[in-house]
Amino acid sequence: SGSGSASTTSWNLAHASIPRDARDVWTRVFSHYDEPIRRSLRRLVRNPDVADDLNQEFWMRFLRGDFSGATPTRGRFRNLIKTVLIHLVADYYRRGGKEVPASALGDGFTLVARIANHHADDWRQELIERALAALSRETGQSKQVVPEALELEQDAAAAKSAEKAARLAERIGRAVSPENYRQILHRTRTRFAELIVDEVRHSLTDPTPETIREELAELDLLRYCGDTIAA
Repeated sequence: SGSGSASTTSWNLAHASIPRDARDVWTRVFSHYDEPIRRSLRRLVRNPDVADDLNQEFWMRFLRGDFSGATPTRGRFRNLIKTVLIHLVADYYRRGGKEVPASALGDGFTLVARIANHHADDWRQELIERALAALSRETGQSKQVVPEALELEQDAAAAKSAEKAARLAERIGRAVSPENYRQILHRTRTRFAELIVDEVRHSLTDPTPETIREELAELDLLRYCGDTIAA
């Protein structure tokens, strides 16, 4: 979109001010977080143009060094992003002398809590979408990894394996027995979990088994991943 292009242009213009040895890390952080931040801002201010302006301001604040702890080489960077989002949106409403609209808060939520919830929801969805896209790219390499099986489990959870096997066979154009369906589902779930863990690992600046598990738990993704977190 045009707004995404403008944000990327702002990033590229500011990129030269980043120390050369840190540019790759900053660029990786930007590519991981730009779209989830934009989504959160659009939900919070309810105005796409304002949200896109705030998104650019968000990244420029980082690059100007407005937040002394804003370095993607320390700690869990997403927590810092959440803090900056809170400041940014609060400043927006304060500058305009506006009341925070109820639609941006929700029942019983303060602005701070709502921002935290939006950011976690949007980042969780982003990671799931990335893992599903990676899973789809792998489908041609293995007949035992079939994303449609995950969709069936969600859409027809109460159905018996024989019915789900028949539905899957229709979708993928080949015979699937109930036993084969269960094997496909198990392997697809396992690979999906591995891909989510990979996405979380790549999003962290200190990816250890402990920090990966903490991030998965905070984002309510641990239920997908079981024991797939390797040391």
